[in-house]
Amino acid sequence: SAVPGTGQAVAVNNPDAGVYYVRLAGMMSFRNVRLTAEVTPHATPNAATAQPADGVLALTDGVATPVDVPAAGQRQFKIYFDKAPQRLFITTRDGAGDCRMYVRRSAPATEKNFDACSTNDGARQTIVLVKDLTPGTYYVTLASDAGCTGAKLLVEDFDVVAAK
Repeated sequence: SAVPGTGQAVAVNNPDAGVYYVRLAGMMSFRNVRLTAEVTPHATPNAATAQPADGVLALTDGVATPVDVPAAGQRQFKIYFDKAPQRLFITTRDGAGDCRMYVRRSAPATEKNFDACSTNDGARQTIVLVKDLTPGTYYVTLASDAGCTGAKLLVEDFDVVAAK
């Protein structure tokens, strides 16, 4: 901010994840200055209540998304990568009940059309994609016969995992 005086404000809208540095510089001698930051955390989408019009909820790399899958139902998700991921870890954790997970590049995953699937008993599912990954949209579908509640879906690009 370049406003004269000590009352300054800077807004950063839609910032990327990461560390931000603030530099406070005074032109003349000053004291009793307070620097405060107000952060509005990114709201984690809730698949049980926030389905978009097309029914496919967008995921964020590295952010766990709460998921409830109704009995005899499914939930669909998508995540976009502008560069090819080295390795994708797609997991569900926590939760009660049973679900199956299907992943597909470039088109919604179904129980019949998928690139990879995990059909373990219970709510914990894991898929690791390592071959022929390309930039673009990856779709994840969670399906359940009896229902699954309280699970968390997480998609992580290996590059992000390695950097943590």
